[in-house]
Amino acid sequence: PLANLRNTPFIIQIGTADMEGVPRYTMTKRYVDAVLKLRAADPGGFPIEYREHPGKGHQIDDSDTPPWLARHVRNPVSAKVVWEMDSLSNARRRKTGRAARFAWLRAEDPVDDQRVTALCEGNTVRVEAEGLERLTLLLDDRLLNLDKPVRVLAGSREIFQGLVPRTVGSLVDSLLERGDPELAFSATLPLDLSPQE
Repeated sequence: PLANLRNTPFIIQIGTADMEGVPRYTMTKRYVDAVLKLRAADPGGFPIEYREHPGKGHQIDDSDTPPWLARHVRNPVSAKVVWEMDSLSNARRRKTGRAARFAWLRAEDPVDDQRVTALCEGNTVRVEAEGLERLTLLLDDRLLNLDKPVRVLAGSREIFQGLVPRTVGSLVDSLLERGDPELAFSATLPLDLSPQE
Protein backbone atom coordinates (compact mmCIF):
# COMPACT_ATOMS: atom_id res chain seq x y z
CA PRO A 1 0.00 0.00 0.00
CA LEU A 2 1.19 3.48 -0.90
CA ALA A 3 0.53 4.88 2.58
CA ASN A 4 3.36 2.71 3.94
CA LEU A 5 5.83 4.78 1.91
CA ARG A 6 5.21 7.87 4.05
CA ASN A 7 8.74 7.90 5.52
CA THR A 8 10.65 6.32 2.61
CA PRO A 9 12.65 8.64 0.36
CA PHE A 10 12.54 7.43 -3.24
CA ILE A 11 13.21 8.74 -6.70
CA ILE A 12 11.35 7.88 -9.89
CA GLN A 13 12.66 8.77 -13.32
CA ILE A 14 10.85 7.98 -16.56
CA GLY A 15 11.04 8.85 -20.23
CA THR A 16 7.81 10.39 -21.53
CA ALA A 17 8.03 8.12 -24.61
CA ASP A 18 8.52 4.93 -22.55
CA MET A 19 5.40 3.22 -23.90
CA GLU A 20 6.71 0.32 -26.01
CA GLY A 21 5.10 -3.00 -25.06
CA VAL A 22 3.92 -1.68 -21.69
CA PRO A 23 2.59 1.85 -21.11
CA ARG A 24 5.27 2.54 -18.49
CA TYR A 25 5.04 6.31 -18.66
CA THR A 26 1.24 6.32 -18.21
CA MET A 27 1.42 3.80 -15.35
CA THR A 28 4.27 5.65 -13.67
CA LYS A 29 2.50 8.99 -13.96
CA ARG A 30 -0.65 7.54 -12.38
CA TYR A 31 1.44 6.06 -9.53
CA VAL A 32 3.32 9.32 -8.93
CA ASP A 33 0.09 11.34 -8.98
CA ALA A 34 -1.36 9.03 -6.29
CA VAL A 35 1.75 9.48 -4.10
CA LEU A 36 1.74 13.26 -4.60
CA LYS A 37 -1.92 13.35 -3.59
CA LEU A 38 -1.01 11.56 -0.35
CA ARG A 39 1.85 14.01 0.23
CA ALA A 40 -0.47 17.00 -0.28
CA ALA A 41 -2.75 15.58 2.43
CA ASP A 42 0.18 14.81 4.76
CA PRO A 43 2.89 17.49 4.43
CA GLY A 44 6.16 16.21 5.80
CA GLY A 45 5.52 12.77 4.39
CA PHE A 46 6.29 11.02 1.11
CA PRO A 47 9.74 12.42 0.27
CA ILE A 48 9.49 11.52 -3.42
CA GLU A 49 11.50 13.00 -6.25
CA TYR A 50 9.96 12.65 -9.72
CA ARG A 51 11.80 13.45 -12.94
CA GLU A 52 10.51 13.15 -16.46
CA HIS A 53 12.83 12.90 -19.47
CA PRO A 54 10.92 14.50 -22.38
CA GLY A 55 10.90 12.47 -25.58
CA LYS A 56 13.02 9.67 -24.11
CA GLY A 57 12.03 6.01 -24.19
CA HIS A 58 13.15 3.26 -21.83
CA GLN A 59 16.83 4.27 -21.97
CA ILE A 60 17.30 7.43 -19.93
CA ASP A 61 20.26 9.07 -18.24
CA ASP A 62 19.63 8.46 -14.55
CA SER A 63 23.24 8.91 -13.47
CA ASP A 64 22.07 11.53 -10.96
CA THR A 65 20.20 8.84 -8.98
CA PRO A 66 23.13 7.49 -6.87
CA PRO A 67 24.08 10.97 -5.55
CA TRP A 68 20.40 11.64 -4.77
CA LEU A 69 20.13 8.36 -2.88
CA ALA A 70 23.37 9.09 -0.98
CA ARG A 71 21.78 12.28 0.44
CA HIS A 72 18.83 10.36 1.89
CA VAL A 73 19.15 8.12 4.92
CA ARG A 74 16.44 5.92 6.39
CA ASN A 75 15.02 7.09 9.68
CA PRO A 76 14.02 3.86 11.46
CA VAL A 77 12.06 5.72 14.14
CA SER A 78 10.03 8.38 12.41
CA ALA A 79 7.74 10.15 14.86
CA LYS A 80 4.76 9.56 12.57
CA VAL A 81 4.01 6.17 11.04
CA VAL A 82 1.18 5.17 8.72
CA TRP A 83 0.67 1.42 8.26
CA GLU A 84 -1.81 -0.28 5.99
CA MET A 85 -2.11 -4.05 5.71
CA ASP A 86 -3.84 -5.29 2.60
CA SER A 87 -5.11 -8.84 2.08
CA LEU A 88 -2.10 -9.86 -0.04
CA SER A 89 0.43 -8.71 2.58
CA ASN A 90 -1.58 -10.38 5.31
CA ALA A 91 -1.78 -13.66 3.34
CA ARG A 92 2.02 -13.67 3.01
CA ARG A 93 2.37 -12.98 6.72
CA ARG A 94 0.01 -15.81 7.63
CA LYS A 95 2.30 -18.28 5.83
CA THR A 96 5.13 -17.36 8.20
CA GLY A 97 2.95 -17.52 11.32
CA ARG A 98 4.67 -14.42 12.70
CA ALA A 99 3.22 -11.20 13.98
CA ALA A 100 3.10 -8.32 11.52
CA ARG A 101 5.60 -5.57 12.14
CA PHE A 102 6.03 -2.12 10.66
CA ALA A 103 8.56 0.38 12.02
CA TRP A 104 7.77 0.62 15.76
CA LEU A 105 4.36 -1.06 15.52
CA ARG A 106 3.51 -4.75 15.89
CA ALA A 107 0.18 -6.54 15.42
CA GLU A 108 -0.14 -10.12 16.64
CA ASP A 109 -3.42 -10.59 14.78
CA PRO A 110 -3.46 -8.14 11.89
CA VAL A 111 -6.54 -7.98 9.73
CA ASP A 112 -7.00 -7.36 6.04
CA ASP A 113 -7.41 -3.69 5.23
CA GLN A 114 -6.25 -2.46 8.64
CA ARG A 115 -4.91 1.07 8.87
CA VAL A 116 -2.94 2.51 11.76
CA THR A 117 -1.57 6.02 12.14
CA ALA A 118 0.69 6.54 15.15
CA LEU A 119 2.32 9.80 16.14
CA CYS A 120 4.75 10.59 18.97
CA GLU A 121 4.46 14.15 20.32
CA GLY A 122 6.56 14.75 23.40
CA ASN A 123 5.75 11.82 25.69
CA THR A 124 2.33 11.25 24.16
CA VAL A 125 1.55 8.69 21.48
CA ARG A 126 -1.60 9.27 19.43
CA VAL A 127 -3.00 6.17 17.73
CA GLU A 128 -5.78 6.03 15.16
CA ALA A 129 -6.61 2.46 14.16
CA GLU A 130 -9.15 1.08 11.74
CA GLY A 131 -9.94 -2.62 11.82
CA LEU A 132 -7.50 -3.50 14.60
CA GLU A 133 -8.23 -4.08 18.28
CA ARG A 134 -4.77 -5.00 19.57
CA LEU A 135 -1.51 -3.25 18.80
CA THR A 136 1.91 -3.26 20.41
CA LEU A 137 4.12 -0.19 20.48
CA LEU A 138 7.87 -0.83 20.35
CA LEU A 139 9.47 2.12 22.11
CA ASP A 140 12.81 3.52 23.17
CA ASP A 141 14.41 6.84 23.99
CA ARG A 142 14.71 7.83 20.34
CA LEU A 143 10.92 8.26 20.34
CA LEU A 144 10.03 9.15 23.94
CA ASN A 145 11.69 9.86 27.27
CA LEU A 146 11.11 6.52 28.99
CA ASP A 147 12.28 7.96 32.31
CA LYS A 148 8.96 9.84 32.38
CA PRO A 149 5.35 8.61 32.15
CA VAL A 150 4.08 7.85 28.67
CA ARG A 151 0.53 8.72 27.65
CA VAL A 152 -1.28 6.90 24.83
CA LEU A 153 -4.45 8.25 23.23
CA ALA A 154 -6.68 6.24 20.91
CA GLY A 155 -8.60 9.01 19.25
CA SER A 156 -9.55 11.25 22.18
CA ARG A 157 -9.64 8.37 24.70
CA GLU A 158 -6.66 7.83 27.01
CA ILE A 159 -5.83 4.11 27.00
CA PHE A 160 -2.53 4.20 28.89
CA GLN A 161 -0.63 6.47 31.22
CA GLY A 162 2.44 5.41 33.14
CA LEU A 163 6.05 4.35 32.97
CA VAL A 164 7.03 1.85 30.28
CA PRO A 165 9.97 -0.19 31.55
CA ARG A 166 13.02 -0.89 29.45
CA THR A 167 13.76 -4.62 29.40
CA VAL A 168 16.46 -6.79 27.93
CA GLY A 169 13.70 -9.12 26.70
CA SER A 170 12.09 -6.36 24.61
CA LEU A 171 15.46 -5.46 23.14
CA VAL A 172 16.33 -9.05 22.27
CA ASP A 173 12.88 -9.92 20.89
CA SER A 174 12.73 -6.89 18.61
CA LEU A 175 16.31 -7.45 17.42
CA LEU A 176 15.58 -11.09 16.57
CA GLU A 177 12.44 -10.07 14.67
CA ARG A 178 14.31 -7.99 12.13
CA GLY A 179 18.01 -8.62 12.71
CA ASP A 180 18.54 -4.87 12.43
CA PRO A 181 20.02 -3.08 15.47
CA GLU A 182 18.29 0.17 14.40
CA LEU A 183 14.93 -1.62 14.63
CA ALA A 184 15.59 -2.99 18.11
CA PHE A 185 13.55 -1.38 20.88
CA SER A 186 14.07 -1.47 24.64
CA ALA A 187 10.40 -1.26 25.68
CA THR A 188 7.19 -2.98 24.62
CA LEU A 189 3.70 -1.62 25.28
CA PRO A 190 0.70 -3.83 24.32
CA LEU A 191 -2.49 -1.84 23.74
CA ASP A 192 -6.15 -2.77 23.71
CA LEU A 193 -7.80 -0.57 21.09
CA SER A 194 -11.23 -2.16 21.25
CA PRO A 195 -14.05 0.34 21.75
CA GLN A 196 -15.25 0.86 25.32
CA GLU A 197 -18.81 -0.21 26.12
